[in-house]
Amino acid sequence: MKVGDLVKMKFGYSPVGIVTKVGYSVDRGTGYIVDVDPPQMASIVWADSNKSNERVTDLKVINESR
Repeated sequence: MKVGDLVKMKFGYSPVGIVTKVGYSVDRGTGYIVDVDPPQMASIVWADSNKSNERVTDLKVINESR
């Protein structure tokens, strides 16, 4: 998964969203990675104008960016 991909949630109803950032979960206080093996996270802007951070494993790519 990379920036610019169109995605939706794997389960349940989900509007289409676009990936704006891909990275790992970081503790905002210390700036360190939260876990030894943290889930990879993606920042998504959804078509219904909401933004969220989701686990990459919970998303399905429906159209890859070039």
